[in-house]
Amino acid sequence: MKALGRIISMLVIGLLVLTGCQQARTKTAPLKKVTTSTATWYLYQKKGTQKVISLQFQKNKTVIVKDIDAIGAPGGENRVDDNFVNPKFKQNKAQTQLTINTSDQKMVLKLGKKYAKTIDQKKMVGYHVTYGTQKKLVFGKNFRRW
Repeated sequence: MKALGRIISMLVIGLLVLTGCQQARTKTAPLKKVTTSTATWYLYQKKGTQKVISLQFQKNKTVIVKDIDAIGAPGGENRVDDNFVNPKFKQNKAQTQLTINTSDQKMVLKLGKKYAKTIDQKKMVGYHVTYGTQKKLVFGKNFRRW
């Protein structure tokens, strides 16, 4: 009977050690979620959805950047790099800042807290963003009309 008790206690200790040695699951950093997403992201001021910058991240570490009139609007004016191609982007190590190398000036976006709100009958989900000196911006995706 003692042998059975020892075997069971060894199994329990073994299981505890194995569960303690598992790698901790890490959350995907918000910036990585943004740059690996297939969605179009929109940078706009909280007060409305006019004069918007749309961003579509590509697998080759470039991004399609367009100045558009409103969220979801077709067309727009492309922002390119010095070689007239889609600009490259890079992230800082902390995964909190994104730099896009456009030809006119670098776009430096700092992600803040999560954001979800309905604006102009569109449900936006994303993050608060600081872009240059402007802090009242939102980086949103997945808009739907209600």
